[in-house]
Amino acid sequence: MRGTPLRLHAFGYDMDNMKARCWYESYMPLYQLADERVLDFGATVSTLVKAADLARVYLLGALKEAWFSEKAPGRKHDLAFVSQAFWQHTEADFYEALRQYAEAPQTGHDGLEASLPVRETWHRTLSAQVLALFDQWANSEAIAHGNPSRIARAHNQLMKNLNGTKLCRTTLNIRLQPERGRSDVSS
Repeated sequence: MRGTPLRLHAFGYDMDNMKARCWYESYMPLYQLADERVLDFGATVSTLVKAADLARVYLLGALKEAWFSEKAPGRKHDLAFVSQAFWQHTEADFYEALRQYAEAPQTGHDGLEASLPVRETWHRTLSAQVLALFDQWANSEAIAHGNPSRIARAHNQLMKNLNGTKLCRTTLNIRLQPERGRSDVSS
């Protein structure tokens, strides 16, 4: 049907030693692209996924820093629930970014220049979602039982990581505008 977006329905069990642990199911959009755009599109998808995974790692590190002292045994706990929430909170925005890039008119620019608005928007989306999830979980413990100083340090480091060289310049290949009063955004 014309106008109906194409989707791929992927599903299956997560198995552990012949035991089903979990059923996963997802719909992924498919994009119709001109042949000359396929490679650029694939590179953009890869870049956005790498950036998301790095942002997720930053979130996990910040939450461990906020929750546990340096030598606490809890630092080694599995925080898979945080990763799962991160992917759930960013999935729709990810597919929307890809749709916008796929539907953008061909301008003659190379793929890197053409994808710049998508990469910049994706950075803002990742930053907003990571900070929201950090605030949700880092501040979920009663202040009497938490360590506000440790939470503040973790938050500050998270902000530096989200606006740092590794995510912005190396992974997304974007340059952030310096904040007022700052001459450069550091890593």
